[in-house]
Amino acid sequence: MTLNVYFGTDLGPLFGAKDLPELIEAVAKAWAEVLATDIPARAASIAGEIAASKPDLVGLQEVVQWSTGTAGAMSPRLDFLLLILEALRNEGCFYAPIAIRKDLDQAGPLDMSGNFVRLEDRHAVLIRVEPLPTQVRPYNIQAETFSKLFGITSPIMGSLAIPRSWIAVDAMLGDKKFRLVETHIESLDEVVQLAQERELVAALANIESPIIVMGDFNSNGNQEPGVPDNTATYPEMIATGFKDAWGAVNPCDPGNTCCHAADLRNPALEHNRRLDLILTRGAITPLSARLVAAEPAARTASGVWPTDHAGLLVKLRFD
Repeated sequence: MTLNVYFGTDLGPLFGAKDLPELIEAVAKAWAEVLATDIPARAASIAGEIAASKPDLVGLQEVVQWSTGTAGAMSPRLDFLLLILEALRNEGCFYAPIAIRKDLDQAGPLDMSGNFVRLEDRHAVLIRVEPLPTQVRPYNIQAETFSKLFGITSPIMGSLAIPRSWIAVDAMLGDKKFRLVETHIESLDEVVQLAQERELVAALANIESPIIVMGDFNSNGNQEPGVPDNTATYPEMIATGFKDAWGAVNPCDPGNTCCHAADLRNPALEHNRRLDLILTRGAITPLSARLVAAEPAARTASGVWPTDHAGLLVKLRFD
């Protein structure tokens, strides 16, 4: 399974702030938006989606840790990953992180009194431990930050590079060896996005075992002109030999996964593009693929969608 869980706000206004008062206003607004999306309730909903299908491996993007406090004395307020793991235990499931990779780590002033809010954007791969232990046996874990990153010049924060990275896990299932790769590549610049995709493809070029690549690619798998995120990344991945698990088993279903309103309170699905993908290369056959967290029943008691994306659950057979 792959799912972008959404850290709860748009960071754009923070980087565009022209002076300290404007930055404080933007940070305070962003933090209020995060709290309004109710990460604990969303974590419980996401855990319910995972527990219902019990995938062997789960890739999560934007499992943020939010902290607040004064400089040098900040404390975690919302750890999305920890909340999901705790909610899974409440569901009778135990998942353990194989790897956690931190990308953007940025703090901003919350007021003029020296209080700050800190965002640590992370992505992770989880493995099922209970109630039915997975037969997948990971043995080699790698993680790398892409060399080409999107840069932002903020009037008040200066020049910043937005880290993006990938996690790779070599594993065995019975006598079958495979490599699982989870990633979240750039959304704001197609040139940078393509460079990251090409770097990932190059890193996998000499891998002889079957490969599963999953994550949020920010590139529309349906390649519809005029639709946002209709970039060249997806067709390039397919041209290098990767196969789209969703398209293989649901050729007549667009399977859109993005995006809900920023506050997650839109009453109906608003997804119009397919950014969340599971791609394979080698002796692997997709048997089924379905969307998760995409039905109204997944919303929290207050009517908030669990995330701005739908996730993807795929069952695969090693040939």
